[in-house]
Amino acid sequence: MMTARTAVKETTAAAEAPHDGNGFSLISNEKLIEIYTAMVKCRMIAAHAAGTLPQNKRALDLRFADRAATLAGILVDLLPDDALCLSRSNFAAGFFKGMPLENVLRSLVATENSRGHLHSSAVRNNGVHGHVIPPATSTGAQLNIACGVASAWKLKADGKITVTLCDGDATLIDAWREPLTFAGLHKLPLLFVCHRNVSSQEEELTAQAWFDELAAHAQAHRIPALTVDGKDAVAVYRVAYESIGRARQGRGPTLIECRAHVCKNRKGQYKQELKPLEVQDPIRRMESYLLGKGLLKPGLKPKIVATFRRELEAAAKLSMS
Repeated sequence: MMTARTAVKETTAAAEAPHDGNGFSLISNEKLIEIYTAMVKCRMIAAHAAGTLPQNKRALDLRFADRAATLAGILVDLLPDDALCLSRSNFAAGFFKGMPLENVLRSLVATENSRGHLHSSAVRNNGVHGHVIPPATSTGAQLNIACGVASAWKLKADGKITVTLCDGDATLIDAWREPLTFAGLHKLPLLFVCHRNVSSQEEELTAQAWFDELAAHAQAHRIPALTVDGKDAVAVYRVAYESIGRARQGRGPTLIECRAHVCKNRKGQYKQELKPLEVQDPIRRMESYLLGKGLLKPGLKPKIVATFRRELEAAAKLSMS
C-alpha cells in the first residue's frame, strides 16, 4: 500500500520531470499559459479583496495570494457542467468556474475578522452560476454536500465530476471519515482538495501527522491520497490532471493536499519568506518555469493585467450597485 510519504516523493518526482520519453513536454504550451493567466487573475482578485480592508489591514494577505497555484492547477481543466463546492477562504474559485465576477466581489466581506472570505448568504442571494455550490456551515456539511452532488453525477454516468475545496484549518479527522468512506465505497467522481499553509517545523509535523492519518483511512477505501507543493502550479496541475481523468473514468475519488510553506512575523502575521522570489511566490515560480521553456514573452503579463484590470474595474462598479 502506498503511504502518504511515498505519495509526496512520487508527486515531487513527477513535478521534476518536465518531459516524457520522446522529449516532449507533458503539458502543452497553451495549457501552461492558461494556468499562468489564471494565476495572475487570482492574484489580482486577492489584491482587490485586500484593498477593501481597513487601512491597517491592506497589505496583501499571503494566505490568499499563495492559493493562486492551487486554484489554477485544480480548476483549469474543469468543464462547465462539473460541480465546485467552495470553501470560505477560496473566494476567487467561483469566478474560474463561471460565477460572474461582480457576484464574487459583492460576496467579499471586508471586516477586521474576515479578510475577503466568501459569505455564504451573499453568494446565495446574488445567484450561483456554473454549478458553484456556496460554503457550508461546517467542514463535515461541506464534504457531505459534495458527496451528494457527486452521487448524482455517478447515477448519470456522463463523465461529470465534483471538486470540493476545503480550508487548511479543516483538520478534524472525524469530519472526514464518513464522507471518505462513502465516496470510496461508491467510487464517486469526486476530488477532495485541501489547501494548507505551514509556517514552522512544528506546523509541518502537525500537518504531516494529520495527513498521514487521513491518508491511511482514504487508502483503506482505495482512495489515492496525495500531497503536493501548493506553490508549484505545474505540480498541482499534474496531480489534478491524473485525478480528474481517474474520476471521469469512473475509478473513484482522490484526496489531494496542497501544502504551502509561508512565514509569520512576531505578531503572527504572514509575511514574505527569506528565500528567492522564484521559490517563495507561486507566480514568480511559474514565471521562472515559463522563462526556462521560452514561453514568458515580455508583453505577456502586462497584457493579461491590463485586460483583466478593465474587467475587474467594471465588475467592481456593478458590485456596488
